[in-house]
Amino acid sequence: MYLTQSNQDEGDVSGVAGVSGRANLNRFNPLQLEDSGLRVKQLQQQLKDIGLYL
Repeated sequence: MYLTQSNQDEGDVSGVAGVSGRANLNRFNPLQLEDSGLRVKQLQQQLKDIGLYL
């Protein structure tokens, strides 16, 4: 993972697993394995809707 040096691209990185091209990590809100609650339920529903969660 490589951070950029430009203020315009602050927070942008390349080499993020599962993301092609560049990614703005300021926009990511990663989940931890032990997380629960509404956000987890919403993500599970989204995955069910596209057939990736049973």
